[in-house]
Amino acid sequence: MSSEVFILSKDQEETALIKDTLKAQGCEVRASSGVSSALRSMKGSEVILLSFDGQNLETLKEIKSYHPEAVVLVSDGADSGNKVLKEGAYDFLEKPLSPVKLGTAVRNALDFIAYRNEIHRLKITEAPQLVTSKNRKMLRVAQQTERASTRNNPVLILGEKGTGKDLIARTIHTNSARMAGPLVVVEDPQAEGEAGLFGRAAQKGISHGKVISATGGDLVLKNIDGIAPDLAKKLAAFLKDRKFTPEGSKEAIRANVRVICSAAALDKKSPLYGCFRSMISIPPLRGRPEDIVPLAEHFMKDASRTLKTGVKRFSKDAKAFLLEHDWPGNAGELKNMVKKACLISKDALVEKRHLASGDGGAYCSVREFLDDKLRGYLKGMAKVGNSGLYDTVTSEVEKSLIELVLRETGGNQLKASRLLGLNRNTLRAKIKLYR
Repeated sequence: MSSEVFILSKDQEETALIKDTLKAQGCEVRASSGVSSALRSMKGSEVILLSFDGQNLETLKEIKSYHPEAVVLVSDGADSGNKVLKEGAYDFLEKPLSPVKLGTAVRNALDFIAYRNEIHRLKITEAPQLVTSKNRKMLRVAQQTERASTRNNPVLILGEKGTGKDLIARTIHTNSARMAGPLVVVEDPQAEGEAGLFGRAAQKGISHGKVISATGGDLVLKNIDGIAPDLAKKLAAFLKDRKFTPEGSKEAIRANVRVICSAAALDKKSPLYGCFRSMISIPPLRGRPEDIVPLAEHFMKDASRTLKTGVKRFSKDAKAFLLEHDWPGNAGELKNMVKKACLISKDALVEKRHLASGDGGAYCSVREFLDDKLRGYLKGMAKVGNSGLYDTVTSEVEKSLIELVLRETGGNQLKASRLLGLNRNTLRAKIKLYR
């Protein structure tokens, strides 16, 4: 476990005392008396002990702007404790410093960093991965996503339904310094309302909303194109300086949160337009045909592993079908289609008939359909030892088929007989037989 501590203090005597105390506990200690030099020297992963009389609040804000996840212990007079804690200090130590309390606070901070790093390591193993693309626009999306991950600016992700806006948001969070913090997702910000997002004044203080829940991490607001103007103005003001005033309160709060928003499109008249320095626009799947088959194969690999169906591949006709489809639901539609096809196909080859049709149906043989529908029925019949199974199943299937075709043809027996491939007199006889 790392035991690095960085001291930022102008008092040389105090710095020497702190060094002696912490080195006795096995800590690696570095120190600086200037803010600019300290910011250049800090890693952001060590415990930072800040003791700048009269300048702690401003210096803390600077440190947090450079290193949002920095664990900062602030030492000052008793009256400044609440202020620095609200600005993101991990702990407050009242002067004069007690060696015992200093040692305890530093150990707690180091334990917290170790715990946070372990969470980070565990999350990395399940980190979302963007599928490699050969499309120029998607390569730009990958570059923008990587860049957004390294910054704390608000992010706007634009794209049609199913293009992968959620995946981009999770990738930004997981690949950033905020990964150890929470990822809070709000599906409908308008339904959440001002109080739900920013909290409200209550009898026993402030009832916090989603913004505070995401402290130290990322807040994802989906479908912001559906936010009403009043709430959009409140959100726009928060995006500028991360300060907000809970509903019914007079005290402003600063939140250590990065906001990631998504929408199909954003009107230029919206109060939120222009609030985002990082913007990512995802092209629709139909505009990048070179990605369709590789993406389908990626989804097939995932589905085969999840459903434990064994390795599967697409036939030539299946690939042609995938390329011909318009994909109004984009990658989300493709993923669902591939998963269904993986379930329907009985062998290692996925063919065109296994893939969904344009109206959301599925191409599968009558035998495959009956296999799926009759399996459970036959098990139940076997348990009760029912005889005459062949006649029962055959007559029920025939009856259901004739009823369905008659409904579809509006009761027109001539059309129904042609569709069924039966002689009209034969059809009449069966209608009479099944009443």
